[in-house]
Amino acid sequence: MTLARIACWNVAWHGQTSKRGKLANAHLESTEFDVAVISETNSGNDLGCHMISGGASWGYPISVASRRKIALLSRNPWKDTVCLEGARPLAGRYASGTTTTPAGEVRVVGVCIPWFACHVSTGARDRKNWEEYESFLKAVEPQLRAERDTALPLIVAGDFNMPIPHHSGQPPQAYHQLLELLGRVGLEVVTSAQAVPSGKPRLLNHISVHDLQTHSVTTWSNVLNDMELTDHAGALAELARP
Repeated sequence: MTLARIACWNVAWHGQTSKRGKLANAHLESTEFDVAVISETNSGNDLGCHMISGGASWGYPISVASRRKIALLSRNPWKDTVCLEGARPLAGRYASGTTTTPAGEVRVVGVCIPWFACHVSTGARDRKNWEEYESFLKAVEPQLRAERDTALPLIVAGDFNMPIPHHSGQPPQAYHQLLELLGRVGLEVVTSAQAVPSGKPRLLNHISVHDLQTHSVTTWSNVLNDMELTDHAGALAELARP
């Protein structure tokens, strides 16, 4: 069985030259990923891979020009790429492309779904809690359906900003909207119910697939070498063609 190794993490904007950034990058490299879907990263932080991203604008003032809400890294080149720049809620938070992995060609979509307080007390300040999150889910469905039409195995991964399964601290409405969207598109969340070794107890960054089988899933903490690198745990899935 030939496996593709897909990593997913939020690295909290750490630059590749900072202490935390170096440690985060070293851990990502240690996973021996074929494709990595990274949220809150930097355009120069490509780990020697081919990078595509959602662009530099996602509705907030840009304090550091190199920051990217979502980026996709592959050991092999990308083709047929999509970057949804323009208006909220998708701008800067969506990128996709086709790349080659040990399991063959795959279509990969990276998303950074807005957190619950997006544009509530910061940014445009024109939303209530969860409104931007739910707006993103509605806006992204046609795009995900179009990605399914490529007839390639599909991976949709990134910062879902939601534990799966449901946690009591999250509103059921937003959770069910997310799961119903994924179900309508035909995606299986392979990181559902995965335990994290220590630190943050629940995954917010997830990997979902269509027309791929899961061989294994591993996770890691947001705390490495006694240093908190980010507020998100990470995950790696080994996937194969059916």
